[in-house]
Amino acid sequence: MLRVIVAQLSMSRMSSHLHRILRNEATVGAASSVMLTGAAAITSFGMLTALARSMSTADFGLLAGWMNALLFLSVVAVFGQETIFVRHWNEFVQQRQFARARGLLLFGIGVSTLGAALVAVGIYVASPWFAASRELLVAVLLFLFAQTLCLFSSQTARITAGIVSGVIHREITWRCMVLLGVAWFAYNEAPFTLLTFFYLATGGLLLAVMLQVRSTIVSLPRQVIVSKPEIDMPSWLARSSRMWMAALLEASSQYLDVVVVAAILSSLDVANYFVCVKLAALFLMLNDAFALYSSRRISFLYHRGELRSLQSLLKQLSLLIFALVVPSLLFVAVAGDLLLGVFGPTYQAQHSILIVLCIGTATVALGGPATYLLLLTGHETAYIRTLALFTVFRYAFIGCSGFLFGLFGVVTASAVAMILLTFTLIFLCRKLVKVDPSILAFLGRAKTEDRLGLLRS
Repeated sequence: MLRVIVAQLSMSRMSSHLHRILRNEATVGAASSVMLTGAAAITSFGMLTALARSMSTADFGLLAGWMNALLFLSVVAVFGQETIFVRHWNEFVQQRQFARARGLLLFGIGVSTLGAALVAVGIYVASPWFAASRELLVAVLLFLFAQTLCLFSSQTARITAGIVSGVIHREITWRCMVLLGVAWFAYNEAPFTLLTFFYLATGGLLLAVMLQVRSTIVSLPRQVIVSKPEIDMPSWLARSSRMWMAALLEASSQYLDVVVVAAILSSLDVANYFVCVKLAALFLMLNDAFALYSSRRISFLYHRGELRSLQSLLKQLSLLIFALVVPSLLFVAVAGDLLLGVFGPTYQAQHSILIVLCIGTATVALGGPATYLLLLTGHETAYIRTLALFTVFRYAFIGCSGFLFGLFGVVTASAVAMILLTFTLIFLCRKLVKVDPSILAFLGRAKTEDRLGLLRS
């Protein structure tokens, strides 16, 4: 009887919290991020579906390997400038250090461009080892350059001009270009090749960069525009290197797993894995949407010492994430094969693989913006060390499981590693920041308050 009363009180409290949250200003901002990310997810889903249906399974697996490798290398090239800009821009502007703000922007542009050039030279030098044709090599290098610039320009546009400008062009504009190209080739019954994809994607990315640059310039404070740039080279390079290491480790778990799978399994397995990973990543995109909103507030509230306000904000967001993740996960369990069937009938047999991956990514989403919480509050060293340890563990686990149990072993190892990392990051946030970004903060508090209410009654 007591358990029933406690459960009823918990549900009542959660409903009350949810009602207040839906009327909260923070919810409106977070909802805007979710809507934009949802539009991006639909566009990405549409692009991948079109590509899977217009290419053979083997060619689609080859595209998956190339694209993931290049996306990872673009993170290498940008050298952490996208995170450094997010970390310092509002700080410099609010403190009226306009010369340093302009210097930060120019520093990021220069380092990102130089990084893209250096990585492109590295790819060219290494090209004899992966037997790429000259035409494909040119297309790959152009894509890498455009993707690197877009990584940086999307963050500058998001912080200066707003989430809409940053997210739409980074996630939607270039994919729409690819979708239009696929439709045109299908209409003319022409073959859609790897070269075609990279040229279309590069054109879309460059268009996105130009639109983001325009939005950023228009939104810059006048004091920043007229100031003489002041660049703190030693300090920014040191912090960039730490942010870069964190970004590399995070990107490796996002992109390199497909490359690892390509090294140990067949191209058909790569295609199946790639499709399931992209569908499971919808939960990660949901988490990213809330992180996009909260990242602008985390550093501000933490450095002002407003930990209660920061915890309150993250609790509100965690409940919204919970309300979206749970029914989505149930839908995948019941009708995931229908989602896979959109890519083609050959992918429907991978339903169990999709469920396992979604359990892992859903756990990450429920963990909240733990990464941003550590990086934006000065605890990047602890985050980097933890992520480095888990990255080594993850790929060793994936490699061994792949050799022993094939594709199902790979996805199981990947999901287990994601779950363990999520709980470790939550523990670090509680210990170092004194704030819990996950749904556990809300559930723990609700449970405690319910017990207190029973004792009082």
